Amino acid sequence: MVQTLLHIFLHINVYVDVERQSWQKEGLAYILLIQVQYLEHSRDAFSARQAEIENCLQEIMSATLSSLFETTIVFQPEPGQFVARVTLAVGDQDITDEMEQFMQRLRQEEEFAYFIVVQSQPLTGDEEMPTIYNEAKKAVNTAVLQPVCQLVRLPVAE
Repeated sequence: MVQTLLHIFLHINVYVDVERQSWQKEGLAYILLIQVQYLEHSRDAFSARQAEIENCLQEIMSATLSSLFETTIVFQPEPGQFVARVTLAVGDQDITDEMEQFMQRLRQEEEFAYFIVVQSQPLTGDEEMPTIYNEAKKAVNTAVLQPVCQLVRLPVAE
């Protein structure tokens, strides 16, 4: 397949090489915003630098999501935050089981950090990503959250 550049506008420009596919052939796509909240006592226990820890987290999340979804792209727009674009196989309509398995994996890290995952509704095109990203950031920043791993689905009722 032809390689193309997917230009994603967030607050910064992020470029990711992906294979060009039509939405119909690819299946349903979703955006996941993953916010990491490190526990205070765990920061002192880390022997690695913050960037190294977040690289490890990104690898863990990428591997887990890749095992659950048809396609996965994970990038880090800012420290403590990851964005993933995942797709289900053509014909699949429900993301519930995959998200529960992903949250289960993240819960294994609750000794050191907890994760707030905001899941979008199915996308109709990549041009929606900036709007969804902003909605997801708002959901993380305005929701009343407890220090445990949580899944928030958009749209959030106000």
